[in-house]
Amino acid sequence: MNHNSFENEKLTNKNDIKSDSRASQYTAASSNQSISSGGSGQDFGIFATANHPIACLFHVLFKGAAIFSFLFLNIFISNEVMAFVFIIVFQAADFWTVKNITGRILVNLRWWSEIDEVGQEKWVFESNDDPISKKQVGATDSFVFWTGLYVTPAVWGLFALMDFVGIKFFWMYVCILCFILSFTNTMAYHQCQKDHQTKIKNYIQEKTMGYMLGGAASSALGGVKDLVFSRLPFFGGGR
Repeated sequence: MNHNSFENEKLTNKNDIKSDSRASQYTAASSNQSISSGGSGQDFGIFATANHPIACLFHVLFKGAAIFSFLFLNIFISNEVMAFVFIIVFQAADFWTVKNITGRILVNLRWWSEIDEVGQEKWVFESNDDPISKKQVGATDSFVFWTGLYVTPAVWGLFALMDFVGIKFFWMYVCILCFILSFTNTMAYHQCQKDHQTKIKNYIQEKTMGYMLGGAASSALGGVKDLVFSRLPFFGGGR
């Protein structure tokens, strides 16, 4: 009787171990699946390959909202003034987001304007000063940023031209305001990128000149040392 009870208990423990093993394998598989899908189970679609998918999303979100409002908001709101307010608010939000957030995160660039001592406005461009930095710009991040930056003012310029031809001067003014806001960021980041490229070029030139001068100085110092030692009698030189 005791022998049968012992066998039953042993069989029960074996079944429990198998169940725990299956549960552990299922948990590990679930964890791996969660990690492969982004850690939190989120799928960012076209931004899945970006280093900063949320920043990419917000880079195009307000642009799309402003253009969508311009094209379709009159279907839902008959008041043109309210539609104007929505469009300008979305475009202003896009201007602020691109200027202060997405440019810094996606392409390591930033710009701002300040007033100098004589009361004149001065544009300041900031970039990653270390071209060998570990913070590299992702290909998808760069594509999303620059494409959205250059396409948006072109779209608003096209809309303004169409409204001018259609003699819709109110909406043409709206398009001109949106064009100014988007083109300001485009022009500023274009200059900021040129400034960054100049910094990289100067950095490479300084490093190259440093290596060349360092090698020349080392060779010259070695030649002087050999000449001096060859003139000393106890080194085998002299008379």
